[in-house]
Amino acid sequence: MAVIAVVAVVAFGGAFFVFSGDDGPTTTTAGSGGAAGSAGEAGEDQLCGVEGAGPVDGSPYEVTVASEPDPPTPRDTTFEVAVDRDGQPVSGATVCLSLDMTEMSHEASGGQAEETEPGRYEVGVDFGMRGTWEGAVFVTEPGQTPVAAPVTFDVQ
Repeated sequence: MAVIAVVAVVAFGGAFFVFSGDDGPTTTTAGSGGAAGSAGEAGEDQLCGVEGAGPVDGSPYEVTVASEPDPPTPRDTTFEVAVDRDGQPVSGATVCLSLDMTEMSHEASGGQAEETEPGRYEVGVDFGMRGTWEGAVFVTEPGQTPVAAPVTFDVQ
């Protein structure tokens, strides 16, 4: 099973996106896909109700996102989000995925994820149509500054 993984690599000071496809994984930086300019810089989101979120790079968080099926489809896609802080699973956080198809002016898709085990969260998404969807995974942990990990998905 191929997995789309979005890993915010804090130690290297940036987010990297790894997309698995027929030709194997490829890697690009967040800036080249355009994702960092949307929710990553905005710091707030209406769907998730998060305000003042900082970027995940430079923070103690590492966020990994995988979809089932891979690649995501317009209906019945489930995202599994792993959240670690300083190398340890983050339990009890509010994790929310917010995605927009800005080129088509679609409303946001996503929502709050449910914790399935310590540091592992799951959320179902119906995109409505194929195409490129951009947004962020917001992580809000009590007593910590919320962070936003930019993500981009090519929905097939």
